Amino acid sequence: MKCRLITMVLFLLTFSGLKSQITQNVWVNCNAQNCKVFKMYAFKSDSLVWDGNCVDGKAQGFGKMSTYSDGKFESLFEGSFSEGIEQGSGKIIFSDSEVISGNFINGQLSGFGSSINGSGDKYEGDFINGWIHGLGEMNYLNGTKFKGFFVKGIPYTGDFTGTDGKLLKVHKGFYVDDYIEDSSNYHPKLGVKLTEYFDQDFKRCEMANASYFRIITYSAENVPIGTIKDYYIDGTLQNEYKAVYVDYSDEDKNFYEGDMVFYYNTGIVEKKLSYYHNLVHGKVLHYYDNGRISSEEDYEFDELHGEYVFWYKSGKVKLFAEYYDGGLVDNKYIEYDEMGSGVIVYEEDFSKAEWSVTDGNTESYINDSNELVWKFSEDGLQARYSYIDLNQKGDFSIETTINKYDSKKKYSYGLLFGFKDWNNYYKFTITENGKFAIYGVSDGVSQFIADPTKSFAINKGLIGNTLKVFSIGDKFNFSINGIVVFETDGWWLQGNNIGYIASGKGIYLVENLIVREVLSEEQLESVGPNAIKDDWISSGSGFFIHPNGYIATNYHVIENTDTIEVVYFQKGEKFIFRANVVSTDSLNDLAIIQIRDPKFAPLSVIPYVLSDNTCDVGLDVFALGYPEPKYMGYEIKFTDGKISSKTGFKGERNKYQTTVPIYGGNSGGPLFDLKGNLVGVNCATFMDLENVTYAVKSNYLKILIESLPGSITCPNYNAIYELPLTEKIKLLSDCVPFIRVK
Repeated sequence: MKCRLITMVLFLLTFSGLKSQITQNVWVNCNAQNCKVFKMYAFKSDSLVWDGNCVDGKAQGFGKMSTYSDGKFESLFEGSFSEGIEQGSGKIIFSDSEVISGNFINGQLSGFGSSINGSGDKYEGDFINGWIHGLGEMNYLNGTKFKGFFVKGIPYTGDFTGTDGKLLKVHKGFYVDDYIEDSSNYHPKLGVKLTEYFDQDFKRCEMANASYFRIITYSAENVPIGTIKDYYIDGTLQNEYKAVYVDYSDEDKNFYEGDMVFYYNTGIVEKKLSYYHNLVHGKVLHYYDNGRISSEEDYEFDELHGEYVFWYKSGKVKLFAEYYDGGLVDNKYIEYDEMGSGVIVYEEDFSKAEWSVTDGNTESYINDSNELVWKFSEDGLQARYSYIDLNQKGDFSIETTINKYDSKKKYSYGLLFGFKDWNNYYKFTITENGKFAIYGVSDGVSQFIADPTKSFAINKGLIGNTLKVFSIGDKFNFSINGIVVFETDGWWLQGNNIGYIASGKGIYLVENLIVREVLSEEQLESVGPNAIKDDWISSGSGFFIHPNGYIATNYHVIENTDTIEVVYFQKGEKFIFRANVVSTDSLNDLAIIQIRDPKFAPLSVIPYVLSDNTCDVGLDVFALGYPEPKYMGYEIKFTDGKISSKTGFKGERNKYQTTVPIYGGNSGGPLFDLKGNLVGVNCATFMDLENVTYAVKSNYLKILIESLPGSITCPNYNAIYELPLTEKIKLLSDCVPFIRVK
């Protein structure tokens, strides 16, 4: 029988802060002499210093390599390098005094090794790519011990010995009474492509019983090479990925590196994600079976960190949340209906100190299911509450589900809300005899808003009750288990503390506390997946000029900035990447930036022609961009007009004057003619006159592109000429990103 999820001290390699910007498989300069070392993963914030020999520009032989993160010491490697790669015995000393040692293969600690962390916990056993993974033994400083199989540094299956010498069995991360270890007599041939068969639970089986099969090649026992591909039994691709270790009996013991893609049995992509040392890192994308994206989640080292967005199958946003270090920011997220209306939802996780309290004859604590358990050893009235920011200007609701384990005693329990102090509060309670009451105190004056009243809506006995208070317009409604039992005129709550009040000996279980606030149209513009965070100081537009992430914009958009972020959509899928300045021409107000991120996938095509011809006055043209996004929203905007002059402000020859309406935020966006030729880069408007705007001529951008190092060719996609204007706009919009800077 499973008892509970095992909780132990994690023993993992140290990260000194989250560092999401990773480059894979690169050579890194590690000192002023340009001596290079190879890194499977390199963080943008890291710098390296090598103390040892350098042969042919690469670290060679025994030496010491120090790693600094944002200038702060992070780790010291002592060991041997061969042609710039850690090879052979070595050890790493971390800034928190953790030390790991063992055999390094191709730059990674693999095989048998040992470690001791800053707390004094000691480990000996298997490592994979620098992480505790496989068979080993951990001796904790407190005298406890685990011996068995570890996954990502966490005890997975084996024996845990307590301080009292008692042996506890652990199976797949749970304490259990007993278990039979999965085992396999499978010994595959090495160096040849194999077909392996699996049942519907992905357990190995014979072909006749298979629901899936796998194509894989092993270089050594449990060590695959190349891309692994899993198929539905009908031959349709189900999954493709890379792994460093594949277990023959338990797929949860596998160790993954790199990209992984799942497919529906129709061939449509179902899910995309990436692994960094067996930890999910970067964006996780889920798709509906119609190909539309269903969710996008940001991970940093196996923890949610960043935006979390769900969509309806129609493509409209369903839910938006933000996470930091695995926790829901402010315990709030936004739910939308398909009409675009939204509510902020607050879900209490009971982690605050005020929920877990021992107070006189009562004790409250959080159980393994994140529920609040509240024990009364004697009769008497007690309360638990916490401050929850509630906006009362719009409609809102407060909801909870409570149960009492012992139904034989007299009791009352319910919601405490609008609590400022004991002279200002309200409560909505029920009793063991099936009555509810609503009671309030305002400036010390108490009154029953609803006298104790019998209600068939109340569950008696050991069945929980869901109590809800909701404000709609100028009314307050009170419901029990989905049935409205009372309605009254509304009032202003003087406090924002919300919680519980109860009396009667026994044990109460609080399953949840949920607060919802209905968002106004103005609020919907400023929150959610399209909102710009306050720390971005300005924004503009841009457009791709090359599939490898090169983007043109105005110089004044990126001038004197430390950080540039690019946001764009491809076939409805949102992408956000950081970019660096590649080249600038301040005289002509032009700049070229480039996305440099290993997760960026080159565009298949740049769907326009960059024209170097001078346009005639009267030519019909249109702009795409993101004008005044804070007020006009973050959907790309189309505006059109004509070339009104071949020169710009005060006769500038490098610009056109146009009648195309542009505003702040359009800067850096493209100006096209109706055929689909790029003719300019929108840059300015004359504030005192209507229909007077300016764009840098495209031939000046062509000169800047041709000055870039390497063979960067200008866009020349003339197939766009044949499309109707509406289709041109759809195609071009995918290559016009929103640019924000700080």
